[in-house]
Amino acid sequence: MNMKRKCGSALIIALWTILILSAIVFSFAFEAKVQSNVNSFMRERARLDRLVENGTVIAEVIIAGAPTVSSESEDESESDLEELEEKDRWLQVKRQLKKGGSVVVGPIAVDAENPDDGIVTIEIKVKGSGSISANTSSGSTSTQQAGASSGGASKFNLNMLYPGEDGDPHYKELWTTILTWANVPEDEIDKGVFIDSWTDWRDKDDVATSTDGGAESLYYEEEIEYEKGENPIKPTNGAIPDIRELAYIRGFRDHPAILGVPNKDGVLAYDPEDKSKEPLCVSNILEVLTVDYGSSTKIDIRHASKAVLMCIPGIQKLDEEYDYQETSDIADAIIGYRKALEGEENDYTTYLKKSFDEPDWSWEKLCEITSDAIGSRAKEYITWESAFGEGSIYELTIIGQSRGQSHTAKAVAIVNGEELKYIRWQENP
Repeated sequence: MNMKRKCGSALIIALWTILILSAIVFSFAFEAKVQSNVNSFMRERARLDRLVENGTVIAEVIIAGAPTVSSESEDESESDLEELEEKDRWLQVKRQLKKGGSVVVGPIAVDAENPDDGIVTIEIKVKGSGSISANTSSGSTSTQQAGASSGGASKFNLNMLYPGEDGDPHYKELWTTILTWANVPEDEIDKGVFIDSWTDWRDKDDVATSTDGGAESLYYEEEIEYEKGENPIKPTNGAIPDIRELAYIRGFRDHPAILGVPNKDGVLAYDPEDKSKEPLCVSNILEVLTVDYGSSTKIDIRHASKAVLMCIPGIQKLDEEYDYQETSDIADAIIGYRKALEGEENDYTTYLKKSFDEPDWSWEKLCEITSDAIGSRAKEYITWESAFGEGSIYELTIIGQSRGQSHTAKAVAIVNGEELKYIRWQENP
């Protein structure tokens, strides 16, 4: 009997020993597999990082050479072109960037002998011109006015929409067209709360622009309720580095829908307390504003979105009752024309002509394609010339792809002397 008990105990001990050893072996194996996967991921991520780095170098080479690259001439033979391309691999890309203000390169294998090591795609857009300055309140870098420039931007520079020395004398006119496009009621615009409060936030003094519409430090101290221990809001009194700062300012903070913040029902309702079944819906003005680039309020109509085009004085007629359809048609005509220049056959809008004697950009051509609907006021606010050289601002998108994975970097950069300085860099994932 004792012998059987001893045998049974030994068997149980042996089984437990085997079970414990198995668990240990399994844990080691699992840990090894996890570590192997981590190592594999790190290797692949390092490969993707190298692809993005290589793409960045290629983009910088193209940007550096675009301003001085020779233009294509009619007497340039095929052999001449081959000879030029042997000397400069990126010749045609530089020409395209110089001529059109944007270019897409790739996808290309960084290592031609080992294409499995990954490919990279590079998109470059000229976005305007400016100069670099340090924001004293945050220590960050932003772009400011750099004097007159022939180049335009694809959005309005928010920091210039005020009456200061580095602002625009027609800032009220621009704010009016932007807020009108956003569907803000005319009587609300006339009150001046949005425009005057922004001016007070942006200017350097602490004196309210108007007693009714302005808002300096005293307003934010007395009129806003704060949580216990929360510091009162204070105007920046200078250029803002982040466009989201508008959300702190009187008028904008009261109507967050015009900054793209929906109400609880997911609607961009102008009045967040509006209980009606059909609230007044507005558009997000952040679609047409930026703080990253632009040394003037001129808009490059070759790259601007329809929303931006509809905010340009002359395309939107301020001396008449706002006609959304006419404004939309003029913007569509410009977009249709530029698509036609890119080779797309279209009958895009009411105003777009079906054939062009001379496919180019000029004021006369704009009048032609819009059937003279565009107002002369637009002359002051549009351009079709790229800004190259000192102060030129570029938007870059670089995508590295390898073995089913991808890594994207988006950046805004400005030419500063002989180098390209990055003022914004975002990677995903």
